[in-house]
This record gives sequence, structure tokens and C-alpha cells, in this order.
Amino acid sequence: MNNTGIEWADQVWNPVTGCQHGCNYCWAERTANRLSRMKNQHKYQPKAYDTSRQNPFDPKLHLAEFEEEKVPLSEKQPQKVIVTSMGDLWGNWTSREWIDYTVSMCINAPWHTYLFLTKNPIRYRNFFQLWDRVPSNFWLGTSLDCETYRHQQIHNLATTRKKHETRLYASVEPLRNSPSKETLHQIKHLNWLIIGAQSRPGNKPPLQPEPEWVKNLVETADNHGLPVFLKNNLDCENLGIERRQEHPASMKK
Repeated sequence: MNNTGIEWADQVWNPVTGCQHGCNYCWAERTANRLSRMKNQHKYQPKAYDTSRQNPFDPKLHLAEFEEEKVPLSEKQPQKVIVTSMGDLWGNWTSREWIDYTVSMCINAPWHTYLFLTKNPIRYRNFFQLWDRVPSNFWLGTSLDCETYRHQQIHNLATTRKKHETRLYASVEPLRNSPSKETLHQIKHLNWLIIGAQSRPGNKPPLQPEPEWVKNLVETADNHGLPVFLKNNLDCENLGIERRQEHPASMKK
């Protein structure tokens, strides 16, 4: 595991990297491409003998991340851990075996809080449907950007609750357009809401959302008693919004 600059967590663990969603603003893909040019970042470098993986952001399981000194079990102090910040563990292209490996390691270190995040939340339900329960330190999240899919993604995330009492959250980053009434209605199914601007390459400042978009989400979350985390890349002062960086009370410290 590694420390992270993602302010709503303490550490990240990336046993799987890469993604095929093809988002043109993707911070993780830009980072993978940058790291692939560094000699000490082997996980993002194409292998000469593996012609099928010439793109640094192609999905890959990294067995080295399961070595004793790198797994969550190696960190004895409780941490909030984002699992796979450099890809989508729950994408349809990811094998069940990869997910099994990863989740098993998390179960072996139950003192941490594990934050999963995907644009494909229906996979949670399919994966956990035969379980008696989802561990209480697992937080299942969905990443929302385009309004076309937001309300459906939250709905798919919420279907995990039909059998399990599951902790659910959404990261609306980047917030690129106005949330619809359907999306605002679905927020009631969540336990936590994260909102952020769109990061951009180089020294370009983050692309800010309209103030009204943020206010609508925050007001709806408040109406349902949800904690709200406004990321540092949101220019709250110019947006006329008080910065709040709340975590759920039930989340382990």
C-alpha cells in the first residue's frame, strides 16, 4: 500500500491497474502514461515479450502487490484504503479471479476501511449475491460524471442492498453538467457523497462546475442526512460554497 494525495482516504492499494471505459479526462490514465516513462515504475511499462500489452493503462493484475510487505495485512494501524485507484477493479473486462484475489486480501486485514469505486456498480451485486453479508468495513462506491448515466448507476449500486446492509457512496467527479431530478432523487440511497471538479493536465487549473450544480447536490444530501466531502480541487470560495470535508460517522478512523 502507498500513501495518497487523494484527500478523502489515507492510502491506496493497486493490485489491479488499467481501465477500458475510455474517459477522455482520465487522471489515472495520464498518470499511468507519465509513470511508464520512469525506469522504476515497472507495473506501467509494456513488456517486450508481451505484445498484447503495449498501452500502460491496459488492465493488468500485479502479483507483486500481493507480496507480504505490500498487502493491507502489512499495515497494522487502521487506514482508509482506496482499492485500485489506478483502474476499475469491477469493470466487465476484469476476471472474477482478480477480484477474488483482491477482496480476499482485504478480508484478511479487517481493521482497515476499504473504499471500492467503479463506473460499473452492477458488478457489486453480481459478485456479492452469494455472500451472507458484505463486510461492514467495505464501502461500495460508484464514480459519476456524465448525467446520461448518473441516476442509473446509483440505482444499480442500490440494488446491492436488496440482500445486504451495505455502505454505499458516490464520487461525483468531475461534475461536468447539471444533476437531473432523477439523480437527485436517487441520492437518498447513499451513505456518503463526494464532489469534485475536473482535474486537467500540466499546470492548467481544474475545470470548475457551475455553483448551482454543486449546491443542488449538497442541499439534497443535507435533506437526507448524508455527509458531504468537497474535494480540494473545487474552488469553493469563487463558487460561493462553504468547504465541507465530512466522513461518515460509521467509517473507521
